[in-house]
Amino acid sequence: MIRAKLRLSNPSERQVCFKIKSNVPRQYCVQPSIAVVLPHGHTDVSVLLQPVTDGARPDADCQHKFIVETIFTPDKADVTSLERLVGL
Repeated sequence: MIRAKLRLSNPSERQVCFKIKSNVPRQYCVQPSIAVVLPHGHTDVSVLLQPVTDGARPDADCQHKFIVETIFTPDKADVTSLERLVGL
């Protein structure tokens, strides 16, 4: 099992919502993949490479990429519904 930790920091004065995407989402478990980071705060994200079940090497013919999308949380937004806020 291969695991990595990311620390996402928010240096701004406003709340920031983030969403992490990958070009091979079935091979990774990212938790949390969507969350809010408070002003001047941080959030730790765990990235876990899933076991390969089809016999193929996990890096075969593919460069694994991740992107962290962020937006400022709109004022008075309902952050309990993050999926709607980040456009899922």
